[in-house]
Amino acid sequence: FFNEEETLALADTEIKTASGTEVIWADLSRMKKGSAELDLEADFNNAVGLAVDELGMIFHRFLDEREPKSQKIQINVNGRRIEAKDPFCRSNQGTQSLKTISETINGETIKFSPFVLPYYSNLSAPEREQLGGKEGFVKNSGFYIYRQKRLIIRGTWFKLIPYGELSKLARIMVDVPNSLDEQWKITVDKSGAQLPPALRKRLSNWLD
Repeated sequence: FFNEEETLALADTEIKTASGTEVIWADLSRMKKGSAELDLEADFNNAVGLAVDELGMIFHRFLDEREPKSQKIQINVNGRRIEAKDPFCRSNQGTQSLKTISETINGETIKFSPFVLPYYSNLSAPEREQLGGKEGFVKNSGFYIYRQKRLIIRGTWFKLIPYGELSKLARIMVDVPNSLDEQWKITVDKSGAQLPPALRKRLSNWLD
């Protein structure tokens, strides 16, 4: 661990004079064990690139320039500012935003905002890469679950309907209040959630 003096010496100049949090990773022993010495730098750079993409997706609603200033944040990795990775491609005029549907559990409202992505031919190369990812458009379709605007789960139909060509352009933003953590069984590390049984039948009815 670093003491206060060492921490200040390592900290970015802006952090010393402004509000914010800086995370410094040092002595990455697990990466060193898993990488050959000659490949260590390349493996590290690849890990950083993956982390940048992941942070851009998980926190995209806080990084988006369209958000109110009071709700926006800025994240930098190695001096590089992270850009929002919007899974709904709302910057593309071809994206269709459908009517938001609300459902209630225990008096708390859950909002479902459906989007239909543009056809593949109407997307730019960067949009195709971002929206398709490694698994493709079909596997990335479905519900995107957010807790207080932070992405928890992406691209799942909760086995309500099968993945397929007919639904591959459909993505649904689901806003869950933190008061329903128990009903959604949201994990401590905010990496998992389960569809509440009370919602399963309701969603099945309007997905058909």
